[in-house]
Amino acid sequence: MQTTVRAFAGYGYSQSERLISKELYPFHSRTVSIGAGGTITPLPWFNVVLTSGYARNVSATDGDHQNMAQTVRTATQRLSLNFYVTRQITLNASVEDNYNNLTATNRHAWFGDVSAKYKLKRVDLELQANNLFNQKQYTRVNYNGLDVYTQTSQLRPRHILGTIRFKLL
Repeated sequence: MQTTVRAFAGYGYSQSERLISKELYPFHSRTVSIGAGGTITPLPWFNVVLTSGYARNVSATDGDHQNMAQTVRTATQRLSLNFYVTRQITLNASVEDNYNNLTATNRHAWFGDVSAKYKLKRVDLELQANNLFNQKQYTRVNYNGLDVYTQTSQLRPRHILGTIRFKLL
């Protein structure tokens, strides 16, 4: 049995000023992030990959205009299962949750994919099923100083894709 464990943490602090309507607003921002992940291979033909991360970001104005902006909290967890049935056949299943507390709707965006690969001497065949939870859109919210930015992406619906790759040399 093989196991790999990873951990990370980060901290950021910045101070700046913003000129709004001819008035100076000093502010500061703090970001804290932590996470861990690992790979467990209990059998030669099977492994599990798990990662998880959390971040918290808050900004506040200082001086005469003391005001705390809303805190942005994000988290991502991902689980992948890999099966190496034979040297030629590989199966993969993964699921991921992305959380953001400032998203107006759908704070948890769930994604899931499965794939099967078959390798021949000069040809690779792959079949994928993507967006298993049929997520329609994904919204990301983040800070840049006193500004909060929202980015929404429209996603492809659930779909199945077949691929054939030829090796020429």
